[in-house]
Amino acid sequence: MTDSAPAAETPDASPDAPSVVGNGEGQQSDSLAQSTYELLRSRLTAAAAELAQRADALNDERLAAFGSSTLELVATERVRTEANAVPRDVATVGSQLVLGYNVAAGIKSETRAEDVFAVHHFQSGGEGGTVDGGVGAEIGTDLVFSPNPEGLTGSALDDDQFHRDFDELHTYFKEATLQQLYRSAQRLLAVFRTGGGVNDIRVLRWQIETDNTLRYLDARGERDHRFPSRQDVEWVLTTRADHVGAEHVSIDDRVMVNPLAGSLDIKLDDGGAGTVLLSDRLEHSDQSLQDCQISWARAGDFVLLDVLPYGETTHRYYLVNLLVHSAVRLDALGEAFRQLPDGQGIIFPEGVYLKTGELRTFDLDVDGMELLEVVRSPNGEDVLYVFHEQAGGRSILLPYNVVRQEVSAPIWCHGHSLFDDGTMVVFREEPEPTRIHPIQIWSTPFSSDEWFAAQPREASAFDRIGNPALVSGISDALALARLVEDVEPSSA
Repeated sequence: MTDSAPAAETPDASPDAPSVVGNGEGQQSDSLAQSTYELLRSRLTAAAAELAQRADALNDERLAAFGSSTLELVATERVRTEANAVPRDVATVGSQLVLGYNVAAGIKSETRAEDVFAVHHFQSGGEGGTVDGGVGAEIGTDLVFSPNPEGLTGSALDDDQFHRDFDELHTYFKEATLQQLYRSAQRLLAVFRTGGGVNDIRVLRWQIETDNTLRYLDARGERDHRFPSRQDVEWVLTTRADHVGAEHVSIDDRVMVNPLAGSLDIKLDDGGAGTVLLSDRLEHSDQSLQDCQISWARAGDFVLLDVLPYGETTHRYYLVNLLVHSAVRLDALGEAFRQLPDGQGIIFPEGVYLKTGELRTFDLDVDGMELLEVVRSPNGEDVLYVFHEQAGGRSILLPYNVVRQEVSAPIWCHGHSLFDDGTMVVFREEPEPTRIHPIQIWSTPFSSDEWFAAQPREASAFDRIGNPALVSGISDALALARLVEDVEPSSA
């Protein structure tokens, strides 16, 4: 009978049961480990918060001592053209703006210099009067933006030889269009597209004199028209000497790449089997190390990988972050990019990747974008990266702040130019020809070194350290604080 069966003893019935004692010790050990971690984490978080607070306070004192300017839209002007046209580019020469257009096809049987170029004067509407080499420091929104009364006559482009070269260009090349108008060192270049080939161009050029007047040179400025290198790293192609047996490819003794078994595994070389950081499926699983073409480059704390797997036609690009032990596929590395100051990361037309592991991208059409120029503010706090697409004439302006280690929202335009005091004029992008064209006027920190040095400033205790050193130290402190916030627990 069921009621005559002896009652089964539970493990708790015997206080001397070993399993009970062992389980209790394990629970106590886990609880102790958890409480120890929470204690250390809270102390580390508190220290990081204090570090960030002190760094912010020091940055406020730095700004008070050396000054700063923010990127801000201050006004919008509109300029008018005689015929329907598409704005192409803009350049500043002293207090004058040289605007470049492309007239809509079929509107005029003959293209004149006045149809392609216009000269405007940029003035402060207040007591400051006409600017000289830039606008006043406190221009506000009271601005005067006026065209030259006599067209090109009496302007910076009033030159007989220029008109002859322009007419000759459009006589021999009826379909010639303005591609770019920009300053390169002490030259002003007007680049015209004369055919469908990459090198089918004609470049008119002027010398910019010390008093900001223009002296026309000739129509042979092709050698002056050069873009910077697309990237600032050197790629190294791996060879059989980098193969470790038939298992993986060793990259700089820091990273292991294994394209076998149907996936591309990227591992951190820890002296053993390696720690897998990323696994990316391949189209063909039957390949050996010799079948996979791999190139690599070092960029600070990053290892960049260019991989062309067997049987595939599109290169894959990866970024391995040795600082935070992570990896990400970043095909933007196949196009133009630049390393950020102090090894803070990498910037490219559609976004930025920081050494803290943060990736920020924008939903942009960046096909054909090349690096046009890098503009640094005199105080070392801000950098402006300009990417340009030659065929369509579009540009992307990416302002980056070194202290906060962040990129602002991109500015799309059809050309931009900076005055000496940092005031920036932006030709807005317009897909269709029109007679009225909006121009934005921005206040920026990207003034010339000469203008910045001439501004009155009181002596400070920070002068012995210098603003660039302070910017670098404060940005490192804030980056360290962010790293502590994002740290995740891991087992030893």
